[in-house]
Amino acid sequence: MSLPRAALALLIISAVVLIIGYVSFIIVYRYTSQPSFCAGCHYIEPYVESWSESPHKSVNCLDCHEPAGPLGVFHSKSRGLNYWLMDKRGNISQVFLDPLYINNRNCFTCHTGQRSDFDEVPRITRINHDHLQSLKEGIDCSSCHNTAGHATRINAEKVFED
Repeated sequence: MSLPRAALALLIISAVVLIIGYVSFIIVYRYTSQPSFCAGCHYIEPYVESWSESPHKSVNCLDCHEPAGPLGVFHSKSRGLNYWLMDKRGNISQVFLDPLYINNRNCFTCHTGQRSDFDEVPRITRINHDHLQSLKEGIDCSSCHNTAGHATRINAEKVFED
């Protein structure tokens, strides 16, 4: 049983469109995930500058600021698009008032040795503090380590200027 020519052509065209779409998405995703892209927004530039002087300067922005899992990609990119749209509508203050998105899992991925490309980072097991108890109490890593990646709320004071 063979497919008619039209069905086969449709199948091939669909596969090519899907492959081109996927490759295009990956290219755009990687390009828009670089610190240089993030610094293109004058609101974010001070964060990127302070990040470049931090212990996390070899870590890509989304290694910290993207939710884990395959849907995390869409979450972070839609959040970025939303921030851009808020800026265009003149409501950028909401960006700085929203909590900074950092998932504890992203911290643990590196600081428990699960990423071989960051094998020289301090391990949580070597630190003299019960991090598990802190997590059970609902305390996020960034509650104590709020300047680990870069200075926090750099532009927040501009939101409240007269």
